[in-house]
Amino acid sequence: MTNLGRVTIMVITAFLTACTEQNVREEEVETHPSAVTESLEMPASAVPTWKIGDTWHYSDGYGLKVSTIQGEDTTFQRLDTPNDWLMRRGLFKVRSKQGDTYREVVYRTKDPAELFPLVVGKQVVFSEEYLRAGELVRHNTSWTVEGQETIQVPAGTFNCWVLVMRTRGVQSDWTGSERWWYNPEVKHYVRLEYRYGTEPAGARVLMDYNVK
Repeated sequence: MTNLGRVTIMVITAFLTACTEQNVREEEVETHPSAVTESLEMPASAVPTWKIGDTWHYSDGYGLKVSTIQGEDTTFQRLDTPNDWLMRRGLFKVRSKQGDTYREVVYRTKDPAELFPLVVGKQVVFSEEYLRAGELVRHNTSWTVEGQETIQVPAGTFNCWVLVMRTRGVQSDWTGSERWWYNPEVKHYVRLEYRYGTEPAGARVLMDYNVK
C-alpha cells in the first residue's frame, strides 16, 4: 500500500470515530435536558424542617399532612387515601405504604442528602434497593439541581429550585423520572412532573398549603 493510501485510510477512520463520538454526545444531551438558567435571588436551600400539621393539597386530589416526626424521619399521611402514608428523610423517601404494598428503601454507595445545600449544577448519584412483594429491587438513581425558575400555580407565584430525579433498574430496563419545582418556604414541590416505567406521564400543581 502506498503512503497516500495509508494516509487516506487514517483520515477516513478519524472522521468515522469523530462522528461516533458526536452521536454519543448528542444522545447524552437528549437524555439530560439543559438546566433552567434563570438567575434568582435565592440562598442555597437547606433540608426542609417540617412541623406536625403541615399540609399540602394538589390539583389531582393528592394531599399530604405531617403526622409524626422522629429524629430525621418525617411521616406524611395521605389525605386522599388516609390509610396510606410515606416517610421521608429530608426530601428522600425511606418507607411507604400504599394499599397492600409496603416498601422500605436502603440507600447504598452515597447518601442522597448530599444534594444539600442546593447549588445549580450539583448532582448526587447512588444505588438504592427495596423489597417489593418479597423481591429485592435495585436501582441506580441520580438527583440533579437543574436550575432555578419562577412559576405560577393556583397556590401562588413561587421562586423554585428545579430538581430532577432519574432512576433505572439494575436487573431490568425499567426507568422513572421526576422533576420537582421545589420552594423552601412551601417545604415541598409546587409542581411535579413524573413518569414511571410504561405508565403515562403525569403532573400535579399545588392548590393550597399550610406550613408552620
